[in-house]
Amino acid sequence: MEEDLNVNQEYKKAFNEGYMLASELGMKSDALKDINAGGNRIKAIAHGIQQYEIDHSKEIKKDNLRQDLNRFEASMTKEVGKDNRDQGRETPSEPSR
Repeated sequence: MEEDLNVNQEYKKAFNEGYMLASELGMKSDALKDINAGGNRIKAIAHGIQQYEIDHSKEIKKDNLRQDLNRFEASMTKEVGKDNRDQGRETPSEPSR
């Protein structure tokens, strides 16, 4: 079932500005905590910053998982290579008498 969402255009604009402040200037959500203006615009900016932080942390987790997987695959490739090299060698036999 699809819901029809009507978003206040001023809220949407402020939310997007907050998202951009976080992405381009590195602004953190706690930067607005001391502002006592309880207006919807400040709240929307704060929500945009928070959303960026959520999105960014997901990307960091994905990157870390990719790096871990690449390291694991590289270590497995090295291990398989060692096994293959060892299989081709014969054990030294005792000298014949």
